This record gives sequence, structure tokens and C-alpha cells, in this order.
Amino acid sequence: MTVSEKQLEANRANAQKGGVKTAEGKEIVKYNALKHGLLAKEAVVTVGDGAEDPEQFNALLADLGTQLQPQGTLEEMLLYVRVAGSNLNPYCNLIVKS
Repeated sequence: MTVSEKQLEANRANAQKGGVKTAEGKEIVKYNALKHGLLAKEAVVTVGDGAEDPEQFNALLADLGTQLQPQGTLEEMLLYVRVAGSNLNPYCNLIVKS
């Protein structure tokens, strides 16, 4: 399908108008496309349909830290990654188990 030059110019002009401009607006929409959380920047996603409880995350992290007694930075990081993975969603558990 070919687009006319007039339509192309209109599309370009409209593209300049749209989008979120304010920091507040960007904060609101940054989770719009979040589906599973595997690539989330935060370990605990607190907005949207899949919102998680930060207290539950911290409690699990503390409990497993007490049980496993990680030695050194690497083991602490592995513990954190594992808890973050289990907290983010069940897909992470499937990946770890397979």
C-alpha cells in the first residue's frame, strides 16, 4: 500500500504532537507494556494488574538469607536474583526448574 505525500506529511506532523511529555506522565505509563516482568528494572513491580507486595519480597529475602547464610557478595547476589525471580512471576520459576 502506497501512502500519498500529503498523508505522509500529516503523519509526521501528528507524530510530533503525541507522546507523554511530563515526568509525571512518563512515570504513569512506564509499565503500560509490562506483561511478565522478566525484564523489569525493579525487583518488585508495584503497579498494574500484576502488582506485587514489597513487604512480601523483603520478608522472603530475609527468611532465605537467614536459612541459607550466603557467604560473600556473589552468594548474596544469587540469593537476591533467585528471590526476585520467584517474586516477579511464575515464568521465572519455570526457567529455573528447566
